[in-house]
Order: sequence, then C-alpha cells, then structure tokens
Amino acid sequence: MNLSLLSYLLDNTERGLGSSEQDYILMYAIARAFQVKRVLEIGTNKGLSAYTFCQAVLDNGGTPEIVTVDNWAQGDRREHAEHLFRAAEVNRYIRMVSGESTTVVPTLGADLGGFDLCLIDGGHGTEQCLADFHACKLLAPLLLFHDSLTAGVKAALQTVTREGWRVQGFPTRYVEGDGHGVGIALATRPTE
Repeated sequence: MNLSLLSYLLDNTERGLGSSEQDYILMYAIARAFQVKRVLEIGTNKGLSAYTFCQAVLDNGGTPEIVTVDNWAQGDRREHAEHLFRAAEVNRYIRMVSGESTTVVPTLGADLGGFDLCLIDGGHGTEQCLADFHACKLLAPLLLFHDSLTAGVKAALQTVTREGWRVQGFPTRYVEGDGHGVGIALATRPTE
C-alpha cells in the first residue's frame, strides 16, 4: 500500500472523510488477503475507499476494476474524488456512476457481471442498507458494511446473518470529531 500517499491524504484533507484511518487499513488488508480485483462500492464520498481498493489490487500485482456509485448529493464530493483519482494516477481503473444505489446497482450487475467484493457505505438506515445488501448479495461473495456500529446497519446485519452469511465485525473509531464508533463488518456468502 502506498501508505505515504494515504497518510498524506488523511493528514491534509479537511474533516469529514467518512472513515477513519483504521477503516482504510482494514479495507486494504481485506482486499489484499482475498485477492480481489473487481470491486463495487456504494457511497463514494471523497474517493478514499475506492483509491484504497485500487491500491490493494495494484499491490497484489493485479489490474483493478473499481465501480463506485454515489448520488453526489453532498456538494463538491464528486470533484474531490475525481481530483484524488487523477492525482493518484488510478482514474483509468475507476468508473464513477451517478445515481441512487437501489436503481443503479441492479443494472450494473446485469451489465458488468459479478464482483469480488462490494462495499456498502451509502445510506445507513436499516431499510437502505438492506436494499443495498439485496442488490449486492448475488453480485459478490464478499460484502463489506461500513458504519457497522450504527443502529441501522446493526439491524440490517441481523438479517444478513439470518440469511446465512457469516459476519465478522471489526470495531473502529472515528477519531475526527467526537471519536464515535464506526466499524466495518465483513460478510461472506454462505457455501452451498
């Protein structure tokens, strides 16, 4: 992992990254350990997680295929992500898609086939998180849920577990601001 670039970005980007440095390190480690190449991300924000997945695939000697979906309702986030991807020279590996995940993801699955991993980090209410889970569960054997310590995602993960997925939680802390719990949960598809 190009930790110097990631550290620089984390140290020099305004507040509101959406994840903690611990989260990016976990995303990177999971992507490397499972040798993923094709990643679908719901919730681009400023692009750091898409960049992290891209770097993990490159460090594994692979060619990344990252598709990131966001409704871009939060101001200049898209421009920030585009700038990051160009500056890190990974923009050729990342396809940015605009729209609501519940509408866009089913279409992407039909158009692009499967993925190795999906990151679910859009809406964090139970209903939205479950909609994203149902859209992604047939697309990838590995699902990462960000903000897994929030009430909505926790409730959604109970359904994920009931559907036979194995869920492993990784509690993390959001050190900017109030230091609240963030967390990442890895769900692996049940074997048949």
